Amino acid sequence: MDSKIEKPVVNQLLIETCETSAVSAKALREREQCVLRLTNLGPHAIAWLAVTTNWRLLDVYPPCGLLRPSESIYAHVCRELVGGRKEGETHDSISVEWIKVDDGLTEFDRSLFDGNVTLQRQSIVIRYNV
Repeated sequence: MDSKIEKPVVNQLLIETCETSAVSAKALREREQCVLRLTNLGPHAIAWLAVTTNWRLLDVYPPCGLLRPSESIYAHVCRELVGGRKEGETHDSISVEWIKVDDGLTEFDRSLFDGNVTLQRQSIVIRYNV
């Protein structure tokens, strides 16, 4: 067996962006959106939650949900200018957090992330072309 082949980590979430590893402003002009594809590579259901560093400027829809094993969902990242201003855009990012949940769970509940849970996180840096 080739030792260079990596096995997926249990409950790993694959996040694919519309560009390379960062979301560019070319895809995020005013009222435009970029699409993220989230795929559950693990053997169990996961609950996921998107968090941005600038909710006034960036929005993610849907902002949270459940993913069964091998299931994917498309999340839309939207950029909106607040009063035509572009301040505070230089260090924006989106973090997607996820946890393993019971396979029988049917609805997302924010309280799943409260308490003593093993939280996993992946961040995506937003690079604006000014």
